[in-house]
Amino acid sequence: MESTLISETTVPLSSGTIARRLGTYAVVLAVWVSLLIAVDPSGDGFGMNAIPLTKYLPVEFAVLGAGFYLLSPRTVEWPATVWMLGAFAILVLGGSVVTIGAFHAHFEDSFLGRGLGVLAVFPAYEVFHRPAEERILRLGLRGPFVATTVIIVLGLLVWRAGFRFVDQPHIYHEEIFIPVCCALGLYAEGRGQPRWSLVTAFWMAGLLSLKYTGILASTIVGVFIMRSIWRKAGRSSATQLRRVILVQALVWATVLTVAIVVLYRDVLPSGSPAVRAFTYLDRLKRFSDHPITGTGFTGTPLLSLFRRSAPINLVIPSHSDILDMLAFGGLVGAMLFAVPALSGLRRSVQTLPVSIENGDWLRALAAGTVAVFLVEMVFNPVWNQPNLMVLFDVALACMLSRRSGSVSR
Repeated sequence: MESTLISETTVPLSSGTIARRLGTYAVVLAVWVSLLIAVDPSGDGFGMNAIPLTKYLPVEFAVLGAGFYLLSPRTVEWPATVWMLGAFAILVLGGSVVTIGAFHAHFEDSFLGRGLGVLAVFPAYEVFHRPAEERILRLGLRGPFVATTVIIVLGLLVWRAGFRFVDQPHIYHEEIFIPVCCALGLYAEGRGQPRWSLVTAFWMAGLLSLKYTGILASTIVGVFIMRSIWRKAGRSSATQLRRVILVQALVWATVLTVAIVVLYRDVLPSGSPAVRAFTYLDRLKRFSDHPITGTGFTGTPLLSLFRRSAPINLVIPSHSDILDMLAFGGLVGAMLFAVPALSGLRRSVQTLPVSIENGDWLRALAAGTVAVFLVEMVFNPVWNQPNLMVLFDVALACMLSRRSGSVSR
């Protein structure tokens, strides 16, 4: 009798699947390097920020990921918001190439690095439209985000205890959104007294920074959490008790904040109003000269600030990325960025309750990141920090994804 041997065969991965998988790994590596740079309390990224090749390593990994996704069959249709970000990136990169080629400017004297930073949103958007790839991203990001948050929080606690372990006036300025937004992700993931303690500790990192940026970050995330508590369904008696406790907490938090401002106003930062006024007025003047199209992102993003007390000029970026976009891109350039960003912000507010209800830590973290980062861009030059821009790109891609708010733990 003839016997038939049935062997189990495996279907080989297609070249398109392999390309997508490599693109996902590249996005994960981009985030890993971004977080590694962020944990350096000196702000130097362990020396990586001193060399353009290593400073933009997160962007390089993200661009590599975009290349891999281009090699795979494209099955994801980009919405208008993603296409607008693409047009914005092309506009910035085009003006930068003109600046470097025509005016022989250095890399940092152009918007080239800022334009490259926007590109990370595209491979990240592809990842969030594929459940299998998103699961890999989630598994790869959970541990590094928690580790980064713990390091930053412990560093701030030691710093506030009086141990100045780096020669800096402050530590973790713009990076403060990482632990504060991780508090929102942890809040979404579960409940219980130990978890609430961690949520509070992570959220307090923004206040421990004693910088207005950190205080704003904690305020935004605090509003998100309080809004969730207020709207949480349950028995009428439990709901009323929760709201009474919440109102009491708000009253005491307000009293405590006023007391800190009055008693410790000398410790709080000045915000450098003179420097900010100088940079803001310069950008507003540039915008008024070319309000529609700006200068096409040609020219340098840096300003020379002369101070009588200093022997040399202080060369700094402006302290508002949004004003930079208006000044050099006009209304056209600014809208190409603002419409997708505000769309992501709107979805952050809309989908956050669903993400919290489903225990979706990543989408809750992304919602907080988009909201906090956009506020930072109004008052700080975070667009010039490629590692932070990559984190924002991934969060924005998550919010712009049509699957935002879905159950995907």
